[in-house]
Formats: sequence, C-alpha cells, structure tokens
Amino acid sequence: MRKNSRAAFVNLLLIVALASGAAGCTGPVSAWLSSPGTDAFITDRVVKVHIIMDEESWATCQRDALKEQFVRADFWFDGELVPDVAVRPKGNSSLKSVARMESPRLSLKVDFNLFNSARTFRGLKKLNLNNGFMDPTLIRERLAYELFDQMDVPAPRTSHVDLWVNDTHLGVYTQVEQVDKTFLGRHFNSNAGNLYKPEMPAAYLDWTEAELEEQRAKLGIDAGSQDSEQLNIGGGKWLEILQALEQWELADDQIVIPEEPRPDPRQPRDFLDVMELKTNEGSTDHSALFRLLEVINNEPDETFPDEIEKVLDVDAALRYLAVSTLLVHLDNYIGIGHNYYLYEVDGKFTMIPWDLNMAFGGFTCSIGREGLINLYIDEPTCGPLAERPLVQRLLSHEPYLDTYHEYLEAMLDGPFSADAMESRIDELADLIRPFVQKDELKFFSTADFERALSEDISVPGHPGAPPASPPPLPIPNLSPESLDCLKQYFTKNEFQELLTRKPTQVEFQKLKYCLTLEELTAFLQRRPGQSPPAAQMGPQPGRTHIGLKTFVAERSLSVRQQLAGKRPSHGDGSGNGGKGFGLPGKPGQPGAPPPTPRKNPPGGRP
Repeated sequence: MRKNSRAAFVNLLLIVALASGAAGCTGPVSAWLSSPGTDAFITDRVVKVHIIMDEESWATCQRDALKEQFVRADFWFDGELVPDVAVRPKGNSSLKSVARMESPRLSLKVDFNLFNSARTFRGLKKLNLNNGFMDPTLIRERLAYELFDQMDVPAPRTSHVDLWVNDTHLGVYTQVEQVDKTFLGRHFNSNAGNLYKPEMPAAYLDWTEAELEEQRAKLGIDAGSQDSEQLNIGGGKWLEILQALEQWELADDQIVIPEEPRPDPRQPRDFLDVMELKTNEGSTDHSALFRLLEVINNEPDETFPDEIEKVLDVDAALRYLAVSTLLVHLDNYIGIGHNYYLYEVDGKFTMIPWDLNMAFGGFTCSIGREGLINLYIDEPTCGPLAERPLVQRLLSHEPYLDTYHEYLEAMLDGPFSADAMESRIDELADLIRPFVQKDELKFFSTADFERALSEDISVPGHPGAPPASPPPLPIPNLSPESLDCLKQYFTKNEFQELLTRKPTQVEFQKLKYCLTLEELTAFLQRRPGQSPPAAQMGPQPGRTHIGLKTFVAERSLSVRQQLAGKRPSHGDGSGNGGKGFGLPGKPGQPGAPPPTPRKNPPGGRP
C-alpha cells in the first residue's frame, strides 16, 4: 500500500471505530479509544489485543510462516491504537509444527519501533505473543516466569491477552516481555553490555577461544567476516535500508518487511556466531565471554571459586539453576542446551531465562514420567553432566552446592509450596477460564484444560490434525517437509552414512535448519546404526502431560527427599536418562568415560 493511501486507511479506521465499534472487517475492537495506560502487562484481567493488517499480509504470515517475515500492521491494546507496527510469526519447533498443521494460531512478535527508532509502546520496543503450544493449561509459561522473578532472577514480565488478527479470533495468548536494552535497563545498572542468546552447540559453554580458533581454521572461516554482517532488525536499521531502497512507495497493497536474516545451513557457523550477539552487534570485542569460558573449562579447582566470581554472578546463577531444576525445565541450559540469555556488564555475566512454555516437565528429553518427577537435583542434566560444565563446576564446589540447596529449600517453603502454588494455579485458571471456553483454535480441548490443572492427560492430537496413526515415514521418523529439506543438503548415500555416526559441525547446522527441535533431539538421541525414536511434535497419541498440581506435589516431595538424603540426588555423571546432544570431540559425550561420581550423599548431608 502506498504511504498516502495507508494514512487514509488509518484515519478511516479511526472514524469507523469511533462511530460503530468496528475494526478490520467484523472483529470486535472497543468503540471508544481508552486512555493510554502506563503498563503493558495488566495482570488482573485478560486484555483484548487486536492486530489489523491487510488480508494479503495475514495470508502471507500464515502461508510463509517459517520465513518469519515482518509485515506492517496496526496494533490495538485494550482499546488503544498504535499504528504502523511490524508483526511476524516467531518460534522454533512450535512454529514449524503449527505451520505444518496449517493452523492460524501462530506465536507473533510485535515490533513497535521498526519504523520509528524513537517510538515505544508503554515503554516497550517489542512484545511477544505466545500461543501456548504444548501446554493444555495455558498458564505454565506465566507461572514459571513468576517463580524466576520471585527468586530474584532477572525475568521477563508476562500477562494473558485475548488475541485477534483481523476477523480471526486466535484466542488466549501469553504476552511476554522482550529481553532487550529496555529489559536490561530495568534489571542492571547499565544496558550497554553484550547480550548473547546462545544456541546449540555453543550454548553448552564447553569451548574456549583456543578451540574457536581451531574450529575456524578447520572450517576456513575468517575471524572478522561474520561480526560485521550481523544486523539489528529493530530500532530503525531496517528502516534505513528500506528508505535507501525507496521501498516506502510500493505499487501493490502491502509492505512486506524483508525477513530477518536466517543462517544458511550450507555455510559453516563457528561457536561465536552461534552465540548470537543481540546487542552491540557490530562489536568484535568478546574478551569477557572468552574469559568466562576459560574459567569454566580450564580453571583449576583450587582457584575456580575466586575466578568464577569475577566473571559470573554466581549467586544469580545458582538461583537460576535452582528454579530450572525444581521446574524440570529441560528446554534450557540443563537440558537441550538453549533458551537462555547471557548478559555481561563490566566483565561479569548473568543468566536470564527464556521460552518457558515447556517448564514443569513439558520437555522430556526422552526421560520417562518417573525420571522427570525424580530428576536428580545434584545432576540435573538430560545427558552427561560433563556436557554442562557450568553446572558441573558450580555443584562440585561444596559451598556453592550448599547455597543451591538452600535456594531449593526456600522455594519449597515459599513460592513453590503446595499451598502457594495451588492458590496461584487456581487464580490464573479462574482468570482465563471464560476466554479459554470461547477459544476455538486452542491446541487442546476445554476439558483438557480443566483436567490438566490437576491430572495427567494423554491427548490424541491437535484439533484439525490428522487423526489416528499416520503412515510410517522413512527412517528416521521425520515429517515429509523435513525430509524434503534434508534432500537439498544431503545425497541419499550421505544421509544413510550419517545414520551410522555423529554429525560434524557443518552437518549439525544443516540438520538444525531442516528439523524441528523435537525431530533434531530424536535424531541425535539415536544410537549409531539404529533408527531414532519417533519425533514428538505437539500433543501426539500416548503423550502424557503431567497435571500441574500433581507435578508440584510429587516434585516437591521428591526434592525434599533428595535434600534429606532419603532419595539419590545424583547418579554416576551420565545424567537422567536422556542422551547427550554434544558434537564429536567434546569431553563428556556419549561414549566418553563419565566423570568420577561425587561422594554420596553430596554436601555432607545425612
């Protein structure tokens, strides 16, 4: 749409909204503009959010969801209009799964300052609208962020909204604060530091600067070639590109913002690139990160406590670890190895939680129900403890282990107590229940929502998903879309050969590009020469979701027993039954000897 015609459209929309309460085509938006509020996170009610865009843009979002393209839209929040925002689908495994289901219930990112670097909405530059994928209760994510916050871990704010896009009622969503400079400014004395969002395999933090240089030499990567290519897609940099290319005056009826740069799996990415610097994108100074990694991996035990205190907020890390372990949140560092941020100020790092929709045992790492409930508190990793050297080093130091145990006890006696959690679960369920009942696109039924608050449920599949058992797929058990993608990067012989061994770094990047997170996990968990387990994409036949109140009660009992020495709190160093996901050549991977077990019980407890 041309600039002038779009302005006319916005003015017409305002007139119509004020006169009749209509917006878009027939979707309900308040007839009267509310007085602008000061807080984007209204926690005592479910706020109506309505996104208006032209129909072709919405069709593009659904049809090409995996491209994660920004489109121009207008954003209504509780009756307040913010015109000309940028909206795109977001997610990883959940996005791929929802796109394959052809469901419009996409998670969305809203960028308020893409077109104007000075503009914010109630102090925010971005918002995330998460669709509750894999959570029949639709409250796990909010509960988990609240628990991190109650334990003084810097955590995004959340609330629930009732979301519409044009005439499509998407339903109950969790609104989540973006971890960016605005967030950092609220939690730290400076927001000018380096913010990293690590991904596999660099996110394991089991490498050093020396290993990075060796990797670059093997891959033929110039040390300075990648930093300069990183772009900030918010705050006006894309705007400058658009203006330079004169894309404001398009001849058709929509403006589609160029998609966020996505890694080409054909191009090797080194550890540093996979760490994904989110602030100071043009910086080449990663000395603080390299120092952190050196201490984690190579500092002698006798000097480790003194040196790690210089480069890591250890107390915050122990609190982060305590919450993650108690919630059995295996979709982060202790599990699959991603979904967290590292923020550095004056050479010291802090861990920040992210993407908590699979907390409370939602991401299984192929660990059974009993293993999830009884996840070792002193060995809280999916696979070998040595693959998570930060956890291993911190919990091997007895004073840190004692402090970590104290934080677990504080949660059990405080915010994670049965009374506190049951009350909060009921409060949030009551808050969203009327909206859940009217939500026709949710991934679970209303009956599942009610039962999952207390009981384990097994779900036959998403509404609209193919019923019953689909025909078997070729080995490994991957969707047709994933197999088609793999065919672009592997010959048949190469792929068959890959089934017999571990992938190289370059092969790993290709697999990560083509597969959902669950498919990738299943692929990497196979034993060489064996077919992997079936990918678990979304609620599938036989998949059990542990009831929230049941999880709290059983997990609390298990952790108390482990703290008292009545139940084992660690194993032999091999983790909790899940497989390791590291790449070849790293210590602690499958096939490597496990670390020497610590004395039982740990920490001198009886």
